Amino acid sequence: MSETSAAFRTAEVRGIGTPILEQLSIDAQYAVYLERQAADVAAMRRDEGVSIPDWVDYAEIPGLSNEIRQKLTTHRPATLAQSQAIEGMTPAAATLLLAIIRRGALRKAG
Repeated sequence: MSETSAAFRTAEVRGIGTPILEQLSIDAQYAVYLERQAADVAAMRRDEGVSIPDWVDYAEIPGLSNEIRQKLTTHRPATLAQSQAIEGMTPAAATLLLAIIRRGALRKAG
């Protein structure tokens, strides 16, 4: 018996059509992933104003593609938001850059 057919038998959902029940089942399965994605988006928005210090050497950041390294070096964005506006900049590269900035800031403070 599928989840949809089991739910279909309860009194509360008898009037709901099968396509709607199937969509509700799918939505419930993906809810956790959508919540995580929303949290990631909120975190990136919060971090867009983070300044990129002059000491950041893009050539020394492992994990960045050569294309992104070259573009970051050429454009020298002042903030994380500006770096994200560069064509080809991926969310993974932005997250990596943010981690490098935070790690370096901790070292310089210590």
